[in-house]
Amino acid sequence: MTEPNNDLFGEIPAEIGKLSQLQKLYASNNSLSGQIPAEIGNLNQLTSLHLEDNALTGPIPSELGSCNRLVEVDLAQNSLSGNIPGTLSQLASLNSINLSQNLITGPIPDSLQTLKLSSIDFSKNQLTGRVPPGLLMIAGDEAFSGNPSLCIDGKSGNEWDPNLGICKMDNRHKDILGKKLVLAVIILSAIFVLLAGLAFVSYRSFMLEESQKMKDLEECMDNGSKWKVESFQPPELDAEEICNLEEQNLIGSGGTGKVYRLELKNKGTVAVKQLWKGNGAKVLMAEIDTLGKIRHRNILKLYACLTRGELNFLVYEYMPNGNLYQALHRAIKGGQPELDWSKRYKIAVGAAKGIMYLHHDCSPAIIHRDIKSTNILLDDEYEAKIADFGIAKIAKESDLSCFAGTHGYIAPELAYSLKITEKSDVYSFGVVLLELLTGHSPIEPQFGEGKDIVYWVSTHLNGQKVAEVLDPMVSTSAEDDMMKVLKIAILCTTKLPTLRPTMREVVKMLIDADPCTPITREKNYGKNC
Repeated sequence: MTEPNNDLFGEIPAEIGKLSQLQKLYASNNSLSGQIPAEIGNLNQLTSLHLEDNALTGPIPSELGSCNRLVEVDLAQNSLSGNIPGTLSQLASLNSINLSQNLITGPIPDSLQTLKLSSIDFSKNQLTGRVPPGLLMIAGDEAFSGNPSLCIDGKSGNEWDPNLGICKMDNRHKDILGKKLVLAVIILSAIFVLLAGLAFVSYRSFMLEESQKMKDLEECMDNGSKWKVESFQPPELDAEEICNLEEQNLIGSGGTGKVYRLELKNKGTVAVKQLWKGNGAKVLMAEIDTLGKIRHRNILKLYACLTRGELNFLVYEYMPNGNLYQALHRAIKGGQPELDWSKRYKIAVGAAKGIMYLHHDCSPAIIHRDIKSTNILLDDEYEAKIADFGIAKIAKESDLSCFAGTHGYIAPELAYSLKITEKSDVYSFGVVLLELLTGHSPIEPQFGEGKDIVYWVSTHLNGQKVAEVLDPMVSTSAEDDMMKVLKIAILCTTKLPTLRPTMREVVKMLIDADPCTPITREKNYGKNC
């Protein structure tokens, strides 16, 4: 729209905002009056606005900041009043702006310094306050002359002609600066006191911990009392070796105690759990009552328990590959996951067989109650072993109503009934299968507030989105096999416990899904079958 140097008069109509495709508006050197309509902010395609040399009045509309494609704005030689709207700093494409010879008042917004301007003219107005240094560097003081109340920082006073005065610090600014200094001193003092307090607490905590270690060591090495040792499986242990636990050999810490790696003399490596004092005896008895009586290749071996005074130790076989959770989140060279699908499948079958043994081959049956990826340990061949029986219970016991489990693995029926059955373990194992399939943890922010991996997978079960839940780092070569196991995981995590399979049925289904069965061996050639 080009109408410069004509005899246009009257006000700019608000309907101009309906010209959504307008790119250039040239209406300079006319007799236009009234205010610039706010509707001009609707012109999203506008790149040039020229309204100079008219009789326009009123403020510059803040809505002009919505015209984000504007490159040049010229509103000079009018009677515009009010302040320069800060919204103009939103015009990232703006190259030049001319507001000279108007009646504009107030300060120049500092935010205009963020624009990449090459031309500025704010001269001959009634602007007040400090000229932003960034704008002064671009245009020089002439662009701001004719504004008697504008000033520049004292440091800039020698660089420009004295058309602009040097800003003086009035009493108000002095008061503000003084308050800022006082506030800064208070904040620094508070930080110093806080750091000193933290240092004292840390030092005290360190000294208490060291004192406790020395007390434990003295108690451990005390020759005046004897160790009570109960062995369940070889190797035979020298109780005094257990005192050689060092922090650099710490491999884990949980709700029941710390776990250390310990090299025995000529007897290989074992894992030693030093139970926390207080509940140590209770955990000790729970482990002895279960692990001390059962034998299975997929159940962690308990070699012995040792007690003296308040010290309680459990000695297990050592698992060099740590727990399943750690392995799932470890990577090898090239960023590839440590566990490919063949290893994950092997782990799933091994863990299922261990739980099946507890449910179907122990008499009476044992309910683990805390099946999760951190309680599935891996030996050097990635054989899975179920561990941590501190809260396991015999299925026929009457006190199964006490709450147990880990958030994200707990079966939904426990929200309305504390009666724990074997099907609660089946649900938890189903969550572990989903971890193996997706590479995700049971609880992640991306699932949504209060949501878990079971819910997240369920949102992908309709249409063609099912395969999207599979870990893309391993599914490219094993999608069909992983989909078979996904069906088993969905069955295990069914909301109604009566509809979940038994662990014996789970093991059978997993074996049927073996990618290396004779039927599928040719298709899976090269998968370490």
